[in-house]
Amino acid sequence: MVQQIRDFLESQGFIVYIKNPKSDRTFSIVLSGEKMLDMWIKKIGFASLKNDSKYNLWKSKGFYMPNTPLRDRLELCAGIA
Repeated sequence: MVQQIRDFLESQGFIVYIKNPKSDRTFSIVLSGEKMLDMWIKKIGFASLKNDSKYNLWKSKGFYMPNTPLRDRLELCAGIA
């Protein structure tokens, strides 16, 4: 399954890294950097308002404040899609 996900993401233009598992059960699929993040947002996006608000805050303000409540992030990003 990991290889299929990697192949699909690469076919969409992503640069994908697979982290070697520490056990036989867990693999990590890694997309790294701002370009990959922007491509992810454009092609796939987030289903979670929590993650979307973190991205929008970072993109609009140039920084992200850890542990900021969702309500505060939404206020800081008011009017940003």
